[in-house]
Order: sequence, then structure tokens, then C-alpha cells
Amino acid sequence: MRRAHSIDDRRGARRYPIQAELEYRIVRGGKLISSGRGHTIDISTGGILFRSASDVPSSDVPADYRVELAVVWPAQLSGGIDLQFCARGRTVRSDQNRTAVKIDRYEFRTKRTKGSPSSPNPGPSTTVYGL
Repeated sequence: MRRAHSIDDRRGARRYPIQAELEYRIVRGGKLISSGRGHTIDISTGGILFRSASDVPSSDVPADYRVELAVVWPAQLSGGIDLQFCARGRTVRSDQNRTAVKIDRYEFRTKRTKGSPSSPNPGPSTTVYGL
């Protein structure tokens, strides 16, 4: 059974209501525009909608800015090893403290330490799966 899409639904892929902590960096022309923490609202095969912990005004995040995300993945590898979903993409839209990102590249990495997520560019780590 195929679900109906509303006129406001801009993504064609099914959305999964995964809420997980994340860190983000928004970059334009090699310059850091904004960074911070937040959490995912939903994830699809082609994008992520997230809410930042502080307001990210839509005027600061126009469409097509580069975004790097590091999401604390809610599942672990066997043996209790934490995973991190690292993605790069482009902003599609931003409304107050919610930002939609079209994913261009992603990979799962093992987390080196327990606690808060590391930066979206954490350096050497083990890649579990990538695109």
C-alpha cells in the first residue's frame, strides 16, 4: 500500500520518525556559517529534517548551503559498539530552528568514545558502511 503525499510533502521517499542527537556544521564557500547541536525529527533515504537546539534563522540558511551532520545512531553493533551516522548534503529549506537537508553522501562510523557525538569531521575512525 502506497501512502499518499500531501502537497506540502516535498520528499518522495518514506520518512522514518527517528529522533537522535546530532551535531551539525553549515558551510558556504569554505566559510563556517553555523554549527551546533540538535536532534533529528525524521530521516528518509534521501534526506534528514532536524531541529537545532537554538534558533537557526531561515535567512542564515538559504537553500543549497553545504551541511555536515554527525548523528548518534540509535542502534549498536554486536558487543555494544556505538555507531554514528555521518552525512553531507545541501540545505533544502529552513524554518526557524528546523532545517531540511538532501543527503549527498553518508557513512556509518564507530564512535571512539561514549558520550556526546563527535564533530561531523572526526578524523580517523572505522567506516562500517558508506555511499
